[in-house]
Amino acid sequence: MKAKKIMKVDQAKGKKPLFVQLILENIWSLYDAVLKKDKEKIDKIVTSLGLKMGAREARHSDPKVQLSAICSQWLPIAHAVLAMVCQKLPSPLDITAERVEKLMCTGSHTFDSLPPETQALKAAFMKCGSEDTAPVIIFVSKMFAVDAKALPQNKPRPLTQEEIAQRRERARQRHAEKLAAAQGQVPVESAPDGGALATSPEGEDPKGDEQQVESMTPTPVPQEGNSQETFIAFARVFSGVARRGKKIFVLGPKYSPVEFLQRVPLGFSAPLDDLPSVPHMACCTLEHLYLLMGRELEDLEEVPPGNVLGRVVLCVTCVLHPEGLRDWSQP
Repeated sequence: MKAKKIMKVDQAKGKKPLFVQLILENIWSLYDAVLKKDKEKIDKIVTSLGLKMGAREARHSDPKVQLSAICSQWLPIAHAVLAMVCQKLPSPLDITAERVEKLMCTGSHTFDSLPPETQALKAAFMKCGSEDTAPVIIFVSKMFAVDAKALPQNKPRPLTQEEIAQRRERARQRHAEKLAAAQGQVPVESAPDGGALATSPEGEDPKGDEQQVESMTPTPVPQEGNSQETFIAFARVFSGVARRGKKIFVLGPKYSPVEFLQRVPLGFSAPLDDLPSVPHMACCTLEHLYLLMGRELEDLEEVPPGNVLGRVVLCVTCVLHPEGLRDWSQP
């Protein structure tokens, strides 16, 4: 290490691995200095790394605060992970033929044993096209459970300008009805939504619901059943564009393209409801597509090829656009 050269050595001689010397020892040194409150060593580390630590963090008695202040500038995990993903995550255009064949085969099946109609999908994998005629191929690698309340459609959202205007108009109508009832001394039933308005002189704006209308948000959509968790499929689009509302075929791990071709003849163009039953294949609609932002989920209208997405799902392995049914039977 003193010679600043990388050489192969026998670890049995007590030499430390390169990762330990260059990475772990630096982190251990920082933790040791902060936990022991060695101000001189901390200042030396901060100066050598070119960091700036505020006076408040430097005087704080909790070592975790100082560690967080230094590490957030030195090794910000969010930027580091995102940078590595951008640099190292391979483009779908760089996928190898061997990798495509492995994705298309399940169990003990080999690529050569697949029907020619299925093997034709290999070209779609390699092209990764976004044309309307390209078959939509999405491969689901895993699924994970999330709290149903964390789904974007179940979260309270700010009111739109149209909704604010509608609520303001309803508030004015209730206010006018109360004024008319007060003048005629006729008791008025409470509004269906339980809103109450304070009576004000004519010419003044109604008070109560109208003043609060801009801060009100819709009630989250209740989940069906008693389940508090929803499964999200972690998937990547290899061909075509996944769009919300598009119907797709869900192919399970035991799906057999040979059996599909035996039950569904080539050129079959009847409605999907009249499609013969095929084991381990189902038709569903892409209702919700999500951009995965850590624990946060953002709604998407469409996902182009090459991107990773999440979608509400029960149990799927891979999916295929129904328009590809007449030519192909499995991604």
